[in-house]
Formats: sequence, C-alpha cells, structure tokens
Amino acid sequence: MKLGRHLFVVLIMVVLVYVGLSCMIQHMAVYSRFEKLETDEAQKNLQRCSEAIEREIFHLVSFTRDWGWWDDTVAFMSTGSQEYITANVSGSTIEDSGLNVIYFCRNDGAVAWRYCADAQGKQIELPQLPSERLSSKHILLAMLDGKDCENSIRSGIYMTDYKPLLVAAVPILTTNKQGIQAGVLIMGKFLSDDLVEHLSAQVNVPFTIAQFASFAKKQEKGAVTLKRSDDSIETSTVMADISNKGGLLINATTKRDITKQGTAAFNWSVASLCLVSLLSMLVLSIGLRKIVVKPIRCLTEHVVRVAQTDDLTTRITVSSKNEIGTLAEKFNYMTDQLQGARIKLLEESYHHGKSEQAAGMLHNVRNALTPVFTRLSTLSEQLNACPVGNIRLARGQIKDQNVDEERRADLQKYFDLAYEQLLETFENSRRQLDDICGRMHNIESFFNAAATHMRTHRCSEVLTLRQIILNASNMVPDELSQVFTLDQSHLEWLPSIKVDGVTLSNIFANILINAAESIKASKSDNGMISIRANIELKDSTQVLHLVFADNGSGLEPNALKNIFDRGFTTKHHSELSGLGLHWCANAINELGGRIWLESEGLGKGARAHVVLPVIVCKQMEAVNV
Repeated sequence: MKLGRHLFVVLIMVVLVYVGLSCMIQHMAVYSRFEKLETDEAQKNLQRCSEAIEREIFHLVSFTRDWGWWDDTVAFMSTGSQEYITANVSGSTIEDSGLNVIYFCRNDGAVAWRYCADAQGKQIELPQLPSERLSSKHILLAMLDGKDCENSIRSGIYMTDYKPLLVAAVPILTTNKQGIQAGVLIMGKFLSDDLVEHLSAQVNVPFTIAQFASFAKKQEKGAVTLKRSDDSIETSTVMADISNKGGLLINATTKRDITKQGTAAFNWSVASLCLVSLLSMLVLSIGLRKIVVKPIRCLTEHVVRVAQTDDLTTRITVSSKNEIGTLAEKFNYMTDQLQGARIKLLEESYHHGKSEQAAGMLHNVRNALTPVFTRLSTLSEQLNACPVGNIRLARGQIKDQNVDEERRADLQKYFDLAYEQLLETFENSRRQLDDICGRMHNIESFFNAAATHMRTHRCSEVLTLRQIILNASNMVPDELSQVFTLDQSHLEWLPSIKVDGVTLSNIFANILINAAESIKASKSDNGMISIRANIELKDSTQVLHLVFADNGSGLEPNALKNIFDRGFTTKHHSELSGLGLHWCANAINELGGRIWLESEGLGKGARAHVVLPVIVCKQMEAVNV
C-alpha cells in the first residue's frame, strides 16, 4: 500500500475511533447526566405531589383547629343549640371550605351533629364513620389524655369505602385552650378527582391516586418506584394513612423533555463532532499530502530513477527545512560522496589494474627468464671451461721448429682432442641459444595478450561532461594550471552521458596539459582554453564532438601530420609530462572515436577535436522537496 493511502486509512481509523470514543464518553458522561437530572426531576415532581397533599392536610388542620378551639363550639357541645349550626355551618361555609365530612363528637364517641356528603353534596353513609356513635377506640377520637392540645391533634389520610379522606381531628377546647375537653371536632375532604386535578394544577404535575388496605400487597412506605417509557417517566410512592395500616399510592407522570433536549444536544454534538472530524481529516490529509507524502514520493521516485539509470549527476532541490528536507540534503551529499568514491575507485581500479597486469606480466617474464638465465649461466660455465689458452699455446708450439717430433706429436694429439671438444661445446651453445630465442618470443606473446586484455575491459558510468572536465583539470599539475583560464560555459546544457569516465579524464587531462604547455611556451599572460561540445548524429549513432581550443604557440603543418605517432614530441625530454598524444589516440580509437588537431601555424594556437560515440541518458526532471 502506498504511503498516501496508508496515511489516509490511518486518519480514517483515528477519526472513527475518536468519534466512537467521544460518542461513548458523551453518552456515558453527558447523556447519563441528562437522564439522572430527569430522574431527579421526576422524583421532585412526585415529592411536590406528596407535599401538595400534605399541604392540603395542613390547611385542613388549621381550619379545624380554628373551629375546635372556639368558645362557641364549646357552648354548642354543652347546649346542642341549632343556632350555632345555622349561623356557622351553612351551605356556603361548607361549599367555600370544600369540606365533605364534619363530625361533632362527644368524649364518649357519641355524635352530636354530623355532615357527610360526596363531592356533589349528596349525603352518604360511611361504615368507617358511623352516624350515631364512634367507637371509644376510634382513631379519630382526639383525646387529650394528659397531652397538650397540639400533640392531641390527629390528621392525615383516612381510608373509607367511598374515597380516601383527608381528615383532621382536634379536641374541642375554649379559645384560650383551657378547661375540660368538650369533645372532638372531625373535619375532612374526600380526595376526589376534582381535588386531585386541582392539586395537579397547583404543582403543575399530573398525578393520580389509588388506595389499598395493606402495605404488603404494594410497597414500602415512602419508597419511590420508576417506570420509564419513550415519552414519560412514571414515579410512584405510598403515603400511609392515619392508621398506618393502609395507604395511598400516588402516581406522578413527568414528560421526558429533559432527555429529549439531551438527545437533541447529543445529536447536535455528534453531528458537529463528525463535521469537525471530517474537516480536520481533510485539512490533515491535505497538509500531510503537501508536507509529507508528496516530498517523500518525489524523493522515492528520484531514488528509484537513480537506481534504474545509475545517474549520480542529478540532485534534489531542497526547499523545506524539516526532517524530509534534511534527508534530501543528506541524500544529495551521499550521492556526491558516492560519485566521488566511484570515480576515485574507478581511477584506483584503473591504475591498480594496470599495476596488477604489469605485475602479472613481470611475473610471467620472470618465470620465462629464469631458465634463460640458467642456460646462459651454464653456457657461460661451459665456454669458460674451454681451454682456449692451452689450445693457443699448443698451436704455437706445434708451429715452433725447435720442438722435437715426439712432443709435437703429443701436442698435435692434444690439439685434435681440444678441437673436438670445442665443436661439441659450439653445438651445445647453439642449441641453448635457440631455446633462449623461443622463450623470448613467448615473453613477447605475454605482452600482446596483456595489451589485448586491457583493450577489452572498459567500465562505463553516468557522468556529466562538466564532471569529466573537472576531474581532468584536477589532474593538471599546479604549475601548468596557473597559466590558463578554463572556459566551459558552453557545457551547461549538455545531458548526462554513459562513458568510460576514467579513460576520458586521462585523455582530456593529457589534452589540457599539452594545451597548457603550449600556452606556457608562448609566454602569454592571458592564457585561455575554451571547450565546446555538441551531441551529433553520425550513421544513426549519437556522438559527442568536443573542441579544445587554446591560444598557445600553435603547431607547424609538418608537426600536425606526425603529432600522434609513437615517440613524436615537440618538447624537450626534460619537459615531457602526461601520457602522450599517441596514447590518447590509441585510447580514443579503442573507444570507437577519433581525434585530430588543427592549427593555423606557429603563434596562432591550436584546436583538438575529439569525437566519441556516447549513450545519452534521459534527462531527469528536477525534484523539489
């Protein structure tokens, strides 16, 4: 997978993980807070409903207490006068107060007067509140029994067969709450649908009620239960009745507006998060593409092209100052180092190859000369062993007339034996010399084979012409490089070429040395060597045509004919330097090219033309990182 796609996939995965984690965290941390807030609100609404009922009971207690702690009520319990009932307990009073139950009871439970009607004002009978007498142990008989009047008040919810009754029972006392208890005043309101609706409107919470006789069938007192639906939360609790045996089940309904707002906020948050994530991913993608992916792709393409074309002459244009720019700069530096090392290695390999071939040839020559030396030594010993002096002495004595015949005969016999020995030594020497000649021919064949081997092994590399000229100029001795200025401004446009760089550097160096020596000989103060080059097409083959022009001493026409011959030179032997134009001509011929010189005469400079077949490398586009 390419780097751009890889980064894009990673960005998508990061965005998806980020959005997923954010949504999960928001749902757990934020949306759950909305739910908890809504639950708390539902519980508070239920509590307000309970408080509304308790508040109604409180007002009922206050109203009952005002009537029960009144001198007129005490007098009524003593006399039973109907005037009290007519004056105080009229229809308007009952209607305005909303009372459904009024009982004036004596201390023994006997009912002095009662009023019990439903919500429509129709008289009803309640088994829980007999019309004649209440039981002495009835829970609503609020007796002092040694307690103060406040603690004797009984209030709460009283369950009846008709409806739950909000009831208050106070002992009947004088206005100053002194004296003997005259009875018990019981007042109550049925918790009817109208009252429940009225209370719901007060607290702005719709709720319903239901009564039951035993807690065991429902739930614990005061406990709150929740029941959720899509649109609302139903909360319920139990208010115990005054007997603490049964109770009133209150069901309040709270709309789920908070969670709806939380859901809307959560959805907007997720939508904005997705939008911001997409925009961030787009910005990051564009930024990474521009800052990272594109430079790395260009750098990769450049490296691949260098690897494929073996062209170490192209460079990366570095514009960024980040790590990728540093990498590109270091790659350019590495390419420079590699090219320099390659050129140096090729030069060393070139010279080492020559040295090794020379060492090999010398080794073979030495091996071939060893038997020659042995035979020459043997031949020398044999020749030195010949009694040449004795033979000459014997020959002289034989010619001497004073020597007797017997001695002359012995000398003649000695002379004949020595002569035969000399003939044998001559024949042996001739054979030894023939063998030595054969071995010398073998030595000459070694040199021919080595020369052929040197011509067949060439190492090509991709270089620019300016680099080759630079390498050649570095090979010019310092005392010669100071006498001329090198003009190679016309080589800028030339592409890279694949050539034998080491050989060409030596050839061009030799041409520059000869031109510099010519300038030095002319004693010119403004020495100039100008190099021009062009890629030409010759016989469907691309060739490089170079012209080295100098303003030196020039050449005579006769010298132009012999300038490339072996051993020919226009300089003194003490001034000889370089490899020689003869070697240059042979090297260029081996490369498939040719060289010639032009000069208009002495003092008019010279021009060296070099034509070489080359492989022109495809120009690589500049890479900007």
